[in-house]
Amino acid sequence: MTQPLSTFDQNLTLPSGGTVRFMDPDDLTGNDMKKALSFVTPDQAGATTVSIGTAFTAAEQMVCLLVEEWSIPYRPGKPKEASDDPWPLPTTDATLVGQLSRRDYLALLNAIEPAMRVLAPGPVTPDDAGVPGSPTGPASD
Repeated sequence: MTQPLSTFDQNLTLPSGGTVRFMDPDDLTGNDMKKALSFVTPDQAGATTVSIGTAFTAAEQMVCLLVEEWSIPYRPGKPKEASDDPWPLPTTDATLVGQLSRRDYLALLNAIEPAMRVLAPGPVTPDDAGVPGSPTGPASD
């Protein structure tokens, strides 16, 4: 059972002044989730270990799935006056996410963190027994 995404803000103003509108993560399909998490694989012992680069790639994929609209006020490598053409959505070109300024890039990744946490929860442990929504009850019951 997943927890509600009440902490997920679907509208974001980027440090550059650009704006982003995200879709509701609850509207993602199972195939979307598999696509976003296809970079994360368990090792031979069954533990899921993720390199930093893989974590960024998975987060970028989630950004691509969640962005419905965005307005970016600049184009990397081009003068500011050349930014009149709107950027296509990252769903059409995933490399665009990596071309954002560092501040905008990190703001996007931070904004989708609640969605990533709900859609890709970590393994259930005995410490989770008292947490609402946990699949296991406390051992003392």
